[in-house]
Amino acid sequence: MFQYNQGKIVFDKIIGKAKQTADDFKERAEVVSDKVTDSVNKVLDELNAATPSLVKAGYQLDEVEIEVGVPPKLIPRFSICQPQPGSVEQITEELKQNRLGRNILKGLNAANSLQSKLAVPNMEFSHIEIEIGVVPTIKLRYRQLLQSESSALPSSERE
Repeated sequence: MFQYNQGKIVFDKIIGKAKQTADDFKERAEVVSDKVTDSVNKVLDELNAATPSLVKAGYQLDEVEIEVGVPPKLIPRFSICQPQPGSVEQITEELKQNRLGRNILKGLNAANSLQSKLAVPNMEFSHIEIEIGVVPTIKLRYRQLLQSESSALPSSERE
């Protein structure tokens, strides 16, 4: 009987320790989750503040994907639109206090310049994605031309 009680006491201590560890982990996860949420909201605020300037520069924000993970990623998708008349200096000035906006504009300009020089057979340019994360990435997205769209293009663009 004595061994049984000692074994039960040891087992209860182990279970108690495991429950405490689980509770501690849950509390830490909630703190990390709050910090991640705050960081994502800060980036979204900067992106929203930059959007009017990006539209003036010729880049329409179409959607934002939020990838939940460690670390999280934000992936805004931009289509190219007609830039509004005005100076590059004005847009640069508008983004002076918005580091994220300045970097997005630089990335969009570089991607746009590259995509204008590329020809992907039977495909058309769709949009630009920028992955905002630990290692930023810019992606050019193309989509397959439908047969009716493909036949409407000059033969030099179809090849």
